Amino acid sequence: MPAAGSFATVARLARLLRVVRLVSVLPELRLIVGTMLRSFGSMVGVVVLLSLVLYVYAVLGYHLFGAIDPAHWRDLGTAVRTLFEALTLEGWLELQSAVIQQVPLAWLFFGSYILIAVFIVVNLFIAVILNNLETVKAEQAAEDMEEMPEADIEQDLLRRVEVIRAELGELEARLRARAADTPG
Repeated sequence: MPAAGSFATVARLARLLRVVRLVSVLPELRLIVGTMLRSFGSMVGVVVLLSLVLYVYAVLGYHLFGAIDPAHWRDLGTAVRTLFEALTLEGWLELQSAVIQQVPLAWLFFGSYILIAVFIVVNLFIAVILNNLETVKAEQAAEDMEEMPEADIEQDLLRRVEVIRAELGELEARLRARAADTPG
């Protein structure tokens, strides 16, 4: 359809959105997407905290190392970019070795930055995602229970009770066997 022009391209691209239907078909994918969507709001606080740490260390780095290593610390923007790259734990030792001769306590700057920034990024990001994952799982379980007929809910609960009883019986048998094996 050459007469359609750019509209045809948009229509072809819109057909790609059919792939989004996979989210509703695959429960695991729905769980992951739900977790990521729910995590965006919580990530704002983590990003703000990380931005503050980057800003403080960029100002410190600019004042401490700007004259020594201008390629990485000449202005605030360059210092922030340098620290963001160091956040990946790639090349921070080279940054430190470039300035440690003139500033012997540079190891304290770099060590504390790596410790604090990586802790924020790795631990807090993961904690937020795991917390939201548990929330989404609980919401989906509640939705599944609401959709389930009353008889199925009772059958599911009875099945769970039987499984717990079987596990409890196994534990009691192990305890009795251990008590019988133990002298005294």
